[in-house]
Amino acid sequence: MTPAEQTACLYKALELPVPEQILCCDSPLAALKEVRSLWVNQGRDLFSGPDPSLFHALMKCRERIRKGYSSQFPDPSWRSTRRGAQLLGRSKLVQEALRGEFKDYPELVRVFQFDAQIWRGDDFELRQPMCLNSDGVAETIYEVSKLAKRGLSPELQLLQEWSGKAGFLWPFDRVAVVSGLPENSEYDKENRLHCETGPAVRYQDNWRIWALKGRQVPRDLIECPERLTEDDLLAMEDLQLRRWMLQRRGLPVHNPRLQKLKRMVDRAQFYRFDKRHIPPRAQDWPAALPVPVPPNRPSQTPPDGVYFRLFEDGQLQLVAWSEKEQMIYLRLDQGKASGYFHVHLGGEQYFEDGRMEDFSPWDDDSPPYFVEQSFEDWVRASLVRFPGLGREVYARG
Repeated sequence: MTPAEQTACLYKALELPVPEQILCCDSPLAALKEVRSLWVNQGRDLFSGPDPSLFHALMKCRERIRKGYSSQFPDPSWRSTRRGAQLLGRSKLVQEALRGEFKDYPELVRVFQFDAQIWRGDDFELRQPMCLNSDGVAETIYEVSKLAKRGLSPELQLLQEWSGKAGFLWPFDRVAVVSGLPENSEYDKENRLHCETGPAVRYQDNWRIWALKGRQVPRDLIECPERLTEDDLLAMEDLQLRRWMLQRRGLPVHNPRLQKLKRMVDRAQFYRFDKRHIPPRAQDWPAALPVPVPPNRPSQTPPDGVYFRLFEDGQLQLVAWSEKEQMIYLRLDQGKASGYFHVHLGGEQYFEDGRMEDFSPWDDDSPPYFVEQSFEDWVRASLVRFPGLGREVYARG
């Protein structure tokens, strides 16, 4: 079926009148241009209620299912499958690209979600959804299916079949706008959108998205990195993109900040920490106690003292300090430039791409942010923070 036929079937399955007009576009960008024109000219006259009827019909399906809900919510395994990872990754990047193109109309790029674990009696709040993304809807169906004891209703089964076979759908009551799927999508071994020679996503009307390792990047970074200047690199606030620009540009740099960054890139951010960096008077981590898993607080603490643990290849895995059932620990990942530092009620995680994330009882949902601090510098600074032994460790390293 064509996207228009699939959209009509979706309305019928939800027992809704099929819109008088279903506009089909080659790409989400072209579709969003049509939606913007309709929105500017007609606004909320495009639907009769507070939101398009199709969204309310889907929420009613979910409400019927949740009456027999189970309190057990398994981890969403769908997103770890090859298809799930690819669809969700593409969904995220396409939506990000659309937001960049339509900064003046962010409400038009909002995507419908079920919020399957949250409800308020027989009432629900849709948060002004404006589109339905078929690439991302499969996980929504998975979430709803966890509430269903007897399987999905026929209309939601149809929605599941529709997922990944059309693009973005703006389902107004009187008119619907739907986009087709890309002509081509390139992925790496980890199912992330990735192409080092051209666009990672290409639509029939030649709308393209360039991406590396699942992240949208400027076209010049892929197709003509030699044009990038030092000013371009310094103007790029995203440190990961700045690293990639520096790597692909392949030219000498003169700015001191860029020279430091180049040294970090050249050694791939990884510095091996081993027995040389074990604190004085440290002893082996007790075999009977599990190594603490970040970012959770340790459930068991060893007797007062300083402890360490090495991976089988000799790389440092853990440094821990314990006193009166209080513990500070630094745990490093094997063969990677990443780790986690736990101190009292807080902590911070260092990712291999140079991002940092902070954890505390007061702020546990802030996203990771890029830092210019190298992994080596972060480990040394973490060791310094150990009470009474950090400075000595730092000096020995």
